[in-house]
Amino acid sequence: MVEKLTNSLIQAIQQNGAWSVFWGAIIEQLAGVLIPSPIIPMSAGFLLIPKGIAWGQMLSLALRQVSLPYAIGATFGASFFYLAAFYGGRAFLEKFGKFIGISVKNIDKFCEKFTRGWKDEAIIFLLLILPVTSISLVSATCGIIGIKALEFIPILFVGIFLRAAFLAGLGWKVGDTYHLLAEGIDKAKSLVSLGMIGVAFAILAFLYYKRQKILKD
Repeated sequence: MVEKLTNSLIQAIQQNGAWSVFWGAIIEQLAGVLIPSPIIPMSAGFLLIPKGIAWGQMLSLALRQVSLPYAIGATFGASFFYLAAFYGGRAFLEKFGKFIGISVKNIDKFCEKFTRGWKDEAIIFLLLILPVTSISLVSATCGIIGIKALEFIPILFVGIFLRAAFLAGLGWKVGDTYHLLAEGIDKAKSLVSLGMIGVAFAILAFLYYKRQKILKD
């Protein structure tokens, strides 16, 4: 079911572009841990940004076609968990947390790191930028500890925007590398790029593993 949903979202992005990136981001957030957060922006970068264009053009398209619609959609979706936690708090998570992969124990671990100062805002911003961090978990945590919406939502949006821009560029680069390999152009450079991307994926996979291990402990 999860694989079918993911494939449907990717096909929709290929057919409808930025509009499906927006809706895909909302669905991704509401689905919790069922859909890995890099899937939508990376797929969009791969599918929507033409191969072989200059970096400047790539960045412009990534921001307009991927990062902006994704950030708006993901902010909207993650705000559901923020507001639910802000007003319903622990009771909401105790009842529904298991369906989205967010437990009260997870929240308590995050809350221990917050002291409600400017450093907390910096930590929240960094957590949102990191592709391996659960946006929904961060949002629920900020809701429970009582961070005001006018303070949290802008940080949420900008953090997701930058995260999506990075992932869109990574998705584009993967496609660009495959394109170069297929055409037989500058194979040495392509192999180096492919190796670098492989390292990036390995790091992301390792961080995902560490995150799940920490949450289970």
